[in-house]
Amino acid sequence: RLHSAIRTVLPLLPALAASSPALDGKCTAFMDNRVRVYGGNCARVPEIAGMIVPEPVASRHGYEASILEPIYRALQPLDPEGILCHEWANARGAIARFDRGAIEIRLLDIQECPKADLAIATLVCEVVRALAEERYSTVEQQDTLSTDTLHAVLMDAAQHGDAAILDYPPLTRCLGINEQRQSMGEVWQQLAASCLPNDSAVMPALNTIFQEGCLARRICGAADKKNN
Repeated sequence: RLHSAIRTVLPLLPALAASSPALDGKCTAFMDNRVRVYGGNCARVPEIAGMIVPEPVASRHGYEASILEPIYRALQPLDPEGILCHEWANARGAIARFDRGAIEIRLLDIQECPKADLAIATLVCEVVRALAEERYSTVEQQDTLSTDTLHAVLMDAAQHGDAAILDYPPLTRCLGINEQRQSMGEVWQQLAASCLPNDSAVMPALNTIFQEGCLARRICGAADKKNN
């Protein structure tokens, strides 16, 4: 249930948290270069990162069979003794850690201050909680979302940040928001409105993102002003 919820929201994370627009001192065409290069970190064994967005699974056995075992098989020529055959070998954007009873979300960029980091973490956790509790959609509906399409949504968010356009009705239906074509920044505003009270202590930091754009956009704007 938790895995399904995280898988549903994962593609939208760069639109909220992108803060790595620059490489070699220059802003690039991507708001989130960290996510852009993430999938290629294990290019020699592509099964390790997969499509970054994990495949849908319904049980621990299913997770081990459809995600972990293919990784272990792919690693075998490089690791005949099986030293790397542990759940941490999985490098998708969210990985189950059964030894800890947790799922790690790995796609959030760091923000300009701890207050903003905690605000983003709070919002993400509350959206995940709402999805896991099936307030907006059932687990079965969430699991029907195409991994390929979610990956495409993720990469669009990585490139355009909060300005990326979400036009995937099955996903917006699962999130319980307006199904019209809209920016992912607007999607996050709707999710915040549905999951957090107006007087939440994290709203000032989130409103900075909603009103001025993700940190990557603000970094590029500041860089442009300095260069001009």
